[in-house]
Amino acid sequence: MRAHDTARHLGVRKQPAPAARGARPGGLLALQRTAGNRAVARSLDSSRGGLPVQRARPDVQDRLTERYWAQQAVGKNPATPGKRGSNRSLTDILTKVGPQLLDDLRSMYESAGNEASKAGQLKLYRRMTTEEASAILAFYNDDMLARTRKWVDSHRDDDPGEVASSWHKEKKNGVIGAMPVSNHLGDKAQADRYDDGKNRMLEFTLKPGAHEFLFHPEYMAVAGRTGTPDHLRAIRGQDAYREASQGEGILGGYIGLKNEKHGDFSISLGDSDATRLLFQLLISSVREVT
Repeated sequence: MRAHDTARHLGVRKQPAPAARGARPGGLLALQRTAGNRAVARSLDSSRGGLPVQRARPDVQDRLTERYWAQQAVGKNPATPGKRGSNRSLTDILTKVGPQLLDDLRSMYESAGNEASKAGQLKLYRRMTTEEASAILAFYNDDMLARTRKWVDSHRDDDPGEVASSWHKEKKNGVIGAMPVSNHLGDKAQADRYDDGKNRMLEFTLKPGAHEFLFHPEYMAVAGRTGTPDHLRAIRGQDAYREASQGEGILGGYIGLKNEKHGDFSISLGDSDATRLLFQLLISSVREVT
């Protein structure tokens, strides 16, 4: 999807989340320790804030459909949208949210062992200009994902008043960075609708099991009063999700979700380093596709 209006693109310190926001993804880890890796690999307990038990492993691409989330919301009480959420700063991501996400992902893989590779990997797509595609591929091919992840991991205990300055200095020197992807992503069929014969399409593959964190209210904000946003609110409970901007589904420091005319919904990133960094911590690989 193109970097224009929505109709043209789609293209730590361990700290528990506030109780009103529902159980953190980290609740899965306690379940793993108690029930055993094999059991958890087969299903996700409702202690994860309302996610249903999964006894089979459907294609994880179904997470990009309203149908999937409507099925999960069956029997749940409707929840109404709240007030617009507050942006999280880059410092929040560097010192709290990012390190916690890395810890949760790492612990999930360690606890699940070989079963982690069977959790499935969600793929997101975006059509974009040649310039944006080249910048993203250069970022990925220069091993910036791994270098930045290690930097975040090793600076989690830095002084909150100084860590953002350190980030910007290292970013300016080309040591680390935020992947230069902007605006909206969706499934491949959505991206194909925006093919103008000149733009390019990239595929972003998440880490195994990372889709469970992508849609969690600790990391996602939603926009819209119908469809998937409503289903997610019902699944997690009233006020679990922060509310993103109604127009573009953007909230700084969160990965946004908004309804779309073409396709069920899109994943919205905006252009802040805080959101881009959070998103890239979930990414395993990037490649160009046709």
